Amino acid sequence: MSPQLMMAGLTLYGYYRSSCSARLRIALDLKDIAYKSVYVDLNNGEQFKDEYVLKNPSRSVPTLMIDDTWAIPQSMAALAYLEEAYSNSTPLLPGDAKSRADVRTLTDIIAIDIQQPTNDRVIKRAESLGADQMEWSQFFTENGLKAFETVVSKTAGKYCCGDMITLADVCLVPALCNAEKFGVSLEPFPTICRILKQIVSDTPATFASNTIDFVVSFSSIIIMPALTTRDSIVLKSLFDPEASATHTTKHASSQTSLPGMAEHQFTIYRSTELQIISQLQEKSPATGTAQDTIDELSSLIKESPGYASAYINRAQARRLLIPLDGLFTPDHAEASEQLLKDLQQGIQLAEPKSSDQEPSTHQTTVLAAAHTHRGFLLLKIADIIRNGEQVHGVNEAVKSASAETIEEQASRDFAAGGQYGNKEAREMAVRTNPYAKMCGAIVKEALKKEHEEWKADQL
Repeated sequence: MSPQLMMAGLTLYGYYRSSCSARLRIALDLKDIAYKSVYVDLNNGEQFKDEYVLKNPSRSVPTLMIDDTWAIPQSMAALAYLEEAYSNSTPLLPGDAKSRADVRTLTDIIAIDIQQPTNDRVIKRAESLGADQMEWSQFFTENGLKAFETVVSKTAGKYCCGDMITLADVCLVPALCNAEKFGVSLEPFPTICRILKQIVSDTPATFASNTIDFVVSFSSIIIMPALTTRDSIVLKSLFDPEASATHTTKHASSQTSLPGMAEHQFTIYRSTELQIISQLQEKSPATGTAQDTIDELSSLIKESPGYASAYINRAQARRLLIPLDGLFTPDHAEASEQLLKDLQQGIQLAEPKSSDQEPSTHQTTVLAAAHTHRGFLLLKIADIIRNGEQVHGVNEAVKSASAETIEEQASRDFAAGGQYGNKEAREMAVRTNPYAKMCGAIVKEALKKEHEEWKADQL
């Protein structure tokens, strides 16, 4: 690394699910610029704390701190700074004025036409005025991508602007992750699809590790061509309880703790837990890092066996070590069994003890993640049974059950995950509900069409 790339101490304050934070992570990695990453927990309101507001008056992420002396609290301004201050690094803007203007046109479409109106704060405000969150997000995303497709079809080479990766590509990939989250099909955008395939083919580690919800290198919709839309949601819903939290249907109390645990105890354990799982936010964490995380969470569980969140995060860390096609196979039977046991234990510990008890904020996020994770694992089991194969790492009752029975249980888990606020779970609860399958042939045909469309897109 050249002396210039080390010339300033950079600290990136970000959030794993923020597309704006992802832009900066991708650019920093492409430029091979060293930086320190600090997690800002938006779900617990850390962006509103006085210390952070001094860095970012907009109370948003990301914030790029330079030498801990001054801050750039807007992602596009930070990208421009990196391009100008680190001129000896890999350039992300072309050399000629016209091409630079083309790149900025495309980045503005992403940053202004798509990201701004689909920002969480805007969506929540729109919902408070009567708008539907999903319809709102789909409208602005689809229209923005239409504009992007029109422009990029004229500027593209291998990538968005010619044959070099530019800021347009850096901004596009996180936006497409959000598009998938909002249920927006990429089928009408062939140029975008072709570019996306090229990007993840040429630089898979950089883009995958910085755009997936928990910012770790695991398989995702954009790097596994064999995945169906449903499989992709599996992977986008597995990592950290906070990753699945959306507007909760079950009302959450103002408390943050878990059942049977005092607030001060919870604060201590949660702080330890966040510190443990933060190591997975490193660029391309090694297998050993995931195992270290599992071991440290196991120690936390030994110290506090009633702390539900640690079981859920341990399950999610275990999931990093199992390939999707390895779940419930002989080679990964024990690990798959532990996944289900951790989720079951976490759910039992986190569930409200009575029907009239209001769950805390943390309970809702833990339960949303746990039920959704288990629902997808059950769907995987149902698929294995339906294919006539043996399921490993489960008890005899599950092995002898029909695919339909397992899928009904998955539907109940998705319903619970949806009640606790997971949007993907709500969608899957509808799609897997046995009563909705009165038109089963239509459902099967729709799923088949999804798979064929995905294969056609070659994503």
